[in-house]
Amino acid sequence: SSSVPFTLVLHQSIFFNSCEWGVDNPWEWMKAYANSWRSGPDHHDDWDSTSKIIEHNIGLGKYAGPGGWNDLDFLMTGGQGCGEFTRPGSHCPGMTDTEYKTEFIMWCIMASPLLVATDIRNMTDIMKATLLNTELIAVNQDKLGAGGDKVGDWHCGSKEDAGEASSICQLWAKPLTNGTFAIALYNTDEHPHNITFEFNILPGMAGKMAHVRDLYNHKDMPSTMNQI
Repeated sequence: SSSVPFTLVLHQSIFFNSCEWGVDNPWEWMKAYANSWRSGPDHHDDWDSTSKIIEHNIGLGKYAGPGGWNDLDFLMTGGQGCGEFTRPGSHCPGMTDTEYKTEFIMWCIMASPLLVATDIRNMTDIMKATLLNTELIAVNQDKLGAGGDKVGDWHCGSKEDAGEASSICQLWAKPLTNGTFAIALYNTDEHPHNITFEFNILPGMAGKMAHVRDLYNHKDMPSTMNQI
């Protein structure tokens, strides 16, 4: 019978993913039926696609938690824009190493399922450094299960896309177990910017000393108070 839970039929737990491309706001209701739901359009191996998916998921972190998460679609880390998958005007790989790093970090911050679409039989340096980064994966898999989200902006200006303005320098955070946070200083621009993250925008962090670690490079950084 279709009314019998899958766990009873299969005698094992499964992770059930749903997809209707975010058309009917599945983050508001799908958690009763599935463990993850596609929150937006298909992801392709180019920065325009990646940046739009990140932007689309702003404000959805509160809907993620134990048992159900927003699915940002497949990771393209290392390049999928090759062979039969090549889109008109694309190249292989479709993004720069920096863009692939950003992609993976933001997927981890938002607690999205990490489903890899690239050919892991041919691991490039960027794929090894990123897809096998245990500290970033630990953020994604943190037991609290919270979804990260944009918590503020830094003063780098804004840009307009399809008639909508968005901040160039964005501040993202994901609460972790033991009251700690993973943060991302996200520069959406093609030019470098200096970004400051002021800790008072995080609950309970105002005026406190923070022990900081660079998770991508596996390095402790100097402890700091109020901002980084």
